[in-house]
Amino acid sequence: MRFTASRIVFFSTVLLLTAAFSLACMKRSESNAPKETPPPETVIVSRNGSGQYTTIGEALKAVKPGMRVLVRAGVYNEALIIDKPVEIVADVRGAGEQVVLQTFNSSNITMQTDRAVMRGFVIRHRPGWLGTLYYILSEKKRPAVDTPEGELVLEDCDVTSNSGAGIAIHGPTANPVIRRTRIHDGRSNGVWVYDGGQGTLEDCDISATRMAGVRIEDEGNPLLRRCKVHDGGNAGVVVTEGGLGTFEDCEIWSNAFSGFESRNGSNPVVRRTSIHNSKHNGVYIHLDSSGTVEDCQVFNNRNVGVEIEGNSTPLIARSKIFNNAYSDVEICEGSNPIIRECAIYGGQMSGIFVYKGARGTIENCDIFGHANYQEVVIRDGSDPTLKTCRIHDGKVGGVLLLEQAKGTFENCDIYNNGFSGVWIRTGSNPTIRNSKINRNNGVAVLTEQNSAGSVLNCDLTGNMLGSWSDLAGSQLSRRGNIE
Repeated sequence: MRFTASRIVFFSTVLLLTAAFSLACMKRSESNAPKETPPPETVIVSRNGSGQYTTIGEALKAVKPGMRVLVRAGVYNEALIIDKPVEIVADVRGAGEQVVLQTFNSSNITMQTDRAVMRGFVIRHRPGWLGTLYYILSEKKRPAVDTPEGELVLEDCDVTSNSGAGIAIHGPTANPVIRRTRIHDGRSNGVWVYDGGQGTLEDCDISATRMAGVRIEDEGNPLLRRCKVHDGGNAGVVVTEGGLGTFEDCEIWSNAFSGFESRNGSNPVVRRTSIHNSKHNGVYIHLDSSGTVEDCQVFNNRNVGVEIEGNSTPLIARSKIFNNAYSDVEICEGSNPIIRECAIYGGQMSGIFVYKGARGTIENCDIFGHANYQEVVIRDGSDPTLKTCRIHDGKVGGVLLLEQAKGTFENCDIYNNGFSGVWIRTGSNPTIRNSKINRNNGVAVLTEQNSAGSVLNCDLTGNMLGSWSDLAGSQLSRRGNIE
């Protein structure tokens, strides 16, 4: 109780001192400057007294719906509640000048109307050491820009928050448009969309947040175009708890965890986006999630390029997945994705690694050039299907199956690999049909004791050590092959 009372006294003292300081600064800024004549349907806010108002809040209370509020350069310690359709524009006159909106005890901007426009502001929520103090003492972690409803058009702004999210979008009627805005150096998420919130973000830069740059949950469904999400202290993008969202022509890089993460039943769409140099996975889809990743590039990530686990079922299409520090694609724990028309190459481990009872349909993919493991590895009873895939130029080999692996290969081309085209081990039982296994440095098909499988109607010619090499006890079925 003593601690709580002392906190209240201390916090109240800080509030009073801050209010007194702000009022003193405001009074000192007023002068006998000549009054400006505003344009039609416009009022001017100026700290030096040359406009009709010295605070934005006063102007908002006075103006009629549809009017414009021009705000001259200066620091405005205000929390704005926008409850009528207005346009609020930062109108600076000199080079290097800014209109700074900062607050400590509430969100800088709270949207409470159908439509409004705000342009050109520097928005600081709980800045500096005093903001850190507020963060420690206050239980409410409010966002800098709070949009629970309506279409707020926020353009050409610069947003930081030393408490909650930079921008929060929530509620089924929230549908803001955010353009050319920098959201950075926040203590929480850069953009947080939840509770069915929507919205469009275009040409925004989201960086250096302690939590995810973008977090979407609870049927949040924003559209992000040409946005950059980078250098965050967590994942670049997290879509969770049934979140949605569409990302187009974005770039996501150099985040501390995964670049893009979908989990807990989420279903986002990612198109024409580059995801690279993450300190963990490039794309991480897990915990019963789905989603679509198409026409993307996923490369140079420090773990797996695309990891799919926990009964997840995404579609990965027409993407380049390459040069990742582990496998370029991993599928595990009962997941069953579709991977179609992808180029998968150059990673340090396998091109595709399927394990822990996973499945998956892999169609018309080009899988090649991996240095330290076979191009395709299937194990632990996993049972994927590969159709019309090209599996080639692996330094170690083409396909490896082990530990009761299954799998079906149809109309595939397996060639120019550094060891055997296909190696069947430890109780594995694949089906390989209508495929070409040629020009490999070992045999076409190598089988070991206690393994089985079927090789049907395949072309096994031109391999350095011949078509077959099997140990006694192999149950391999061979029919209709060209040897």
